[in-house]
Amino acid sequence: MRESIGGTWFFQLIIVFILLFVAYLALSINYSKSFKVKNEIISFLEREEGLTNRTSPDKGALQLINDFLVNSGYSATGECDAGWVGVSSLEIGSSPEIVSNENNNLNKKFYYCVEKVIRDDNVGNYGRKTYYRVRTFFKFDLPVVGKFMVFKVDGVSDDVDYPCDKSVFGK
Repeated sequence: MRESIGGTWFFQLIIVFILLFVAYLALSINYSKSFKVKNEIISFLEREEGLTNRTSPDKGALQLINDFLVNSGYSATGECDAGWVGVSSLEIGSSPEIVSNENNNLNKKFYYCVEKVIRDDNVGNYGRKTYYRVRTFFKFDLPVVGKFMVFKVDGVSDDVDYPCDKSVFGK
């Protein structure tokens, strides 16, 4: 009798360690997917020189990013800080929103957020340089409980010399 009780305790300990390992593995895979999405958004912003909102003949960065997110199955949402531009819909023709108290959208859920930062320290022959801060979200789901936690994944682009997104940011 003693051996069966000891064997059961040891078997339960092994199951707990296996569950912890699988949870860590699932967490790592989801985090790497959010990290990849953030890097792709940054590369679209750098290539299109800002968060451009063109529809024809060439797609702007906004539509390219939204198409990429739809095709990659990205569905995590979170809240943006005030002053950032958030995208709450990935549909064609949707436009980003500037997050602020006046717009009453501080607690709204967005798929990703972008902030345009103008550097004042490097005014040269070509004017001020701009870079972009990007925030994507990573959700940790449990099958029974649902969305357990949402984490932010932040990144910064390289300098963009001639940003083409004054219609989106207004600056």
